[in-house]
Amino acid sequence: MNIGILTLHRSENYGAYLQAYALSKTLQDRYPECSVEIIDYDSKRSKKHHWKILFKEGVKFNFKFNYFIKKKASFKKALSELPLSANSGRSAH
Repeated sequence: MNIGILTLHRSENYGAYLQAYALSKTLQDRYPECSVEIIDYDSKRSKKHHWKILFKEGVKFNFKFNYFIKKKASFKKALSELPLSANSGRSAH
């Protein structure tokens, strides 16, 4: 049996990431006979929104982009720890 999780895991938000990670690990521990995966969905609109927020935070913190670049890189690396679906559900919206 397969278990698919639909959540906003690509948000650069520690709570959203940890929720997705913890839920997938808990389900896998409880149901070891099942295949657990997070549906890898992201939209162009949300990507645009994340860049807008990044710019606003950059202005607020005096354009310390080094911090934001490292934050983006650490979230991108952390995605490899999630059991993501093979097919990426990218949306044009």
